[in-house]
Amino acid sequence: MIERLQKNNLGIAILVFLLALAVRIFAIVFMHPSPYTGGNTIITGMVYYVNQFTWLSFVISFGLVVLQALIISETCVHTGLVQGGGYMGAYFFLLINSLFMGNFLLSEFQIGNLFAFAGLRLMIRLREGYNTQVLFYAGLFFGLSLLVVPDHLWIIVFLVIAVLVYKTIVVKDVLAIVFGLGLPYYFVSSINYIFRLHNEPVDVVTNMNDSLKNIVKMGLLPNYSYVIFGIFLLVAVFGLLRQLGNYYKNNTDVRRSITLMAMFFVYSLFMLLLHWKEMESFYLLMGFPLTVFLSSFFNDERVSWWKDMVNVLLMALIVFSLFGDVFLKNFI
Repeated sequence: MIERLQKNNLGIAILVFLLALAVRIFAIVFMHPSPYTGGNTIITGMVYYVNQFTWLSFVISFGLVVLQALIISETCVHTGLVQGGGYMGAYFFLLINSLFMGNFLLSEFQIGNLFAFAGLRLMIRLREGYNTQVLFYAGLFFGLSLLVVPDHLWIIVFLVIAVLVYKTIVVKDVLAIVFGLGLPYYFVSSINYIFRLHNEPVDVVTNMNDSLKNIVKMGLLPNYSYVIFGIFLLVAVFGLLRQLGNYYKNNTDVRRSITLMAMFFVYSLFMLLLHWKEMESFYLLMGFPLTVFLSSFFNDERVSWWKDMVNVLLMALIVFSLFGDVFLKNFI
């Protein structure tokens, strides 16, 4: 199955998306998942309203996931991160996004991650020729993500360090990042002030401090879905190690892309640690690097039988994560 995903076969791609759609429809019809309700952002009211209409929420949510999957798949193929990746990127991203049933409905995180992934794609585009304007646009997309998911304020650290992958950072680069990140926040605050609205953006600094306190409160794993995600993470780490092992066999542009992806992986892992108890939503940010590393792990000219078995195991774990509670209650 994996070998077929490595080819640019549109029929295989359509089949992958249809299977992901079928699983989600089955869950919506028979399991009645509840949407994530822990947000407190500028679009929380809009998301809450949309979630009153289950199927509308489902369609928008799946549309966002498909769009992100296509962005990641295109990045894998056209940047050299995964040689001959085909639609493997889309497949693994859809698999990862199926871990928690609550993500089958719309949430702020899906919208915020779309902006974050677009910003990351622009950062990778800098490999084609460093351009401060592109850096500004990347910061702007991350700023939109920050507006939707305030905890993404930490992204400023990632952006500053990421510039060093391409060149020595100068004041102009820092200004491009700061203005890009701050522009959406400033625009919304200005609109609120002019029209005397009450939907003020969340205080990102206070939100960041609250996030840091969450690390201290980490307890036992809430459920087996966390263990399943840990298995995905382990396989992805093997994929990362494989990329690092072949690091100097690639050209400079590919090496820069690998470095950038590894850095974003560390950043998203840090975000996950800050919100360990809310992993259902915050692990989605890791979808981009996890997809790249999983694809790298399985990317062989001739896939070994044991890797096919690992893929089957991952699919089985996803099914168990979604429907395991029903199975355990009825058969054990």
